[in-house]
Amino acid sequence: MNRKLFWMGLPAAGAVAGIILAAFVFSPESTEAREVQVREDGAVVASASAEDAVAKVSKRVGFEVKLPGSVPYPLKLDFVDSVLGPEGVPNAMKLAVLSYGPADSAKQGQVNLRIEQAGVRFASPDDRAQKIDLGVAGVDAFFQATDRASGYWVFTEHRGFLVTVTGPASPSQPEVYKLLASLVSD
Repeated sequence: MNRKLFWMGLPAAGAVAGIILAAFVFSPESTEAREVQVREDGAVVASASAEDAVAKVSKRVGFEVKLPGSVPYPLKLDFVDSVLGPEGVPNAMKLAVLSYGPADSAKQGQVNLRIEQAGVRFASPDDRAQKIDLGVAGVDAFFQATDRASGYWVFTEHRGFLVTVTGPASPSQPEVYKLLASLVSD
């Protein structure tokens, strides 16, 4: 009787193992490198791994572009852009833009997270923004929300970051604060 149960249970165990393996292999959080768009002034010029895309954009803007160490799930990097400003304008601000969207394409438009980085400290937000504490020494950070978006400005002595979050499925404020701190922590 026990042998019969053993042989009957073997296919079921195999099926369960197969489902678990498939979930891991096809998971959106798979460790396999995913290609993202590389853009120049909004125009798609290539696709590459996130690390290679950031390296290309860093070279074009002339400063190290930082990938955040903490991105709220289920967001994924969609593209990396370099914006050089008007041609012929001396000292035009150069920006690197990282754009994150939902990992599930069925949820497109539900949330978008955009990180603009500059190699200089740019102007602080207006007086309606409230100062926030990220727990990182030497960093000034501000927050301002409207009915359409939440904006976060983060400044170090030589860098500026503007993070904009839009959509009804936006990550929680603690998740965004963790992302912000990961941009300015070494």
